[in-house]
Amino acid sequence: MDIEFLPETSPEARAAIKNIVGSWRIEGLEISKEAIRDMELCSLGKITSDEAVRRVIERAMNNE
Repeated sequence: MDIEFLPETSPEARAAIKNIVGSWRIEGLEISKEAIRDMELCSLGKITSDEAVRRVIERAMNNE
């Protein structure tokens, strides 16, 4: 999965997100593009970590 970052995402945040995704893949897990975007928005201060978690749970409950 290629990660498409927002232009304003810092190189540090990009590296951290890539490390998280890589760790999941090593464990045999896939992370959705939406969850990656939520991590990115959280790193930018556009949503809170609580909001990011809420979004992930909501998507899981809706089987998205």
